Amino acid sequence: MAVDKQSREVSPDERISKASIPVRESNLRDYDVPEEELTAAIDSMARRNLAPVSTGLAVIYAVLGVGHFVFVDSHIQPTMVILAGCSALVLLLIRLFVGRFDVPRSLVHPLTASLCAVVLINSFTHLFLTEDPLQTTNFLLVIIGAGSLLLNRMWFALCLGTTVLSWLVLVILAAEHPMWIHFGFALFLASMLGVLIFLVRYRSYRNLVVLRLHEQRQRSDLEMTVAELTNARGKIEKLEGLLPICASCKKVRLEDETWQELDHYIVSHSEAEVSHGLCPTCVVKLYPGFVKKEDFE
Repeated sequence: MAVDKQSREVSPDERISKASIPVRESNLRDYDVPEEELTAAIDSMARRNLAPVSTGLAVIYAVLGVGHFVFVDSHIQPTMVILAGCSALVLLLIRLFVGRFDVPRSLVHPLTASLCAVVLINSFTHLFLTEDPLQTTNFLLVIIGAGSLLLNRMWFALCLGTTVLSWLVLVILAAEHPMWIHFGFALFLASMLGVLIFLVRYRSYRNLVVLRLHEQRQRSDLEMTVAELTNARGKIEKLEGLLPICASCKKVRLEDETWQELDHYIVSHSEAEVSHGLCPTCVVKLYPGFVKKEDFE
């Protein structure tokens, strides 16, 4: 009985052709990636940034503590040294926390924003104690750093707004100085730059995640295709070669020198199913009194 194997197989060629389509930035939006899966992958990237950034900032504020002790004016020296030391300690604790525990997704962006908050508190205190417009440069660094570190729009907007608002409060409380306008314009430019940095990074990370998830799906499809082709080839190979068949009973000799009925052999070595019937010659031979050869002519 003839069996059409192609009608039972899931064609792998179509899956291969889809998986081999080149990925371009213009068609990234066409990939069906669930938003929840995309957000989870971005959160995972942000989690990996916590350890090195908190370590680096802890070292910076440890050095700043020594620098404040040596270079800062005596009337603000104790406050700035203690604040820098406490900041280094807080950052070190954050580093130990993210290194020892698996930080849940709900804490990733708040912890990242807390790093920016530590820097902002130091900048705010320094400007409040000195009333020196030059200390606005610290606020510029906070904004640019937030755009370079955060990967969540809400938390970035919160950090940006808090930084600008705190600077405005200090300007209102401080004595008049012609440089406030200059540094206010610099703060505005830094804010625009921070927004651009954040948007470019956020878009790049999203595209990177989409490409990675698409690559994983391609790999999965290709592995499935290879498995199907290997399985199909194995089934075909079972029916290839020379079959030793008995000239009398038509049984097939197996590798262990036993003999198996031909129909049983076909069923066990392929996906074909065997149905039994009688050909005209056998019908006449088995039932000569009921059927004649002329009945089939």
